[in-house]
Amino acid sequence: MKRVAQFLFVLSCLLLAGCHKGSDAVGKWTGSLASSTSSSVNNPLAGLAKASLELNADKTFSLQMVFSFEGTWEQSGNTVTLTPTKMGSLDLKSLGGQGGNEKPMVLTMSADGKSMTMQSNTGGKGDMTFTRDGS
Repeated sequence: MKRVAQFLFVLSCLLLAGCHKGSDAVGKWTGSLASSTSSSVNNPLAGLAKASLELNADKTFSLQMVFSFEGTWEQSGNTVTLTPTKMGSLDLKSLGGQGGNEKPMVLTMSADGKSMTMQSNTGGKGDMTFTRDGS
């Protein structure tokens, strides 16, 4: 009976570890450009390659980079997709596809849930890496 209790204890610990919040993207994240050009001492724009991202439990997000974005997000496994609906005060839907970044932004979460990487969808060089605030 003692062995059964020990087995159930170990099994419950493993199940709880598998449900660790690390895989849940909700929270605040800080981003920086992971590019050879951004890390260069000679690049005066390297300091501008910073971002903050907040993913809310209600599936909305806010992203502050050079411009601010708002929209909705979803997560499927380790893929987090941000769909912007506003850029600054502009409603992207009202622009009818004219001038705004309406393409979803796709991030890939690390296995430990502590970082996410967003590849440039504009053909630019470098990826943006986000780390979970407080981790």
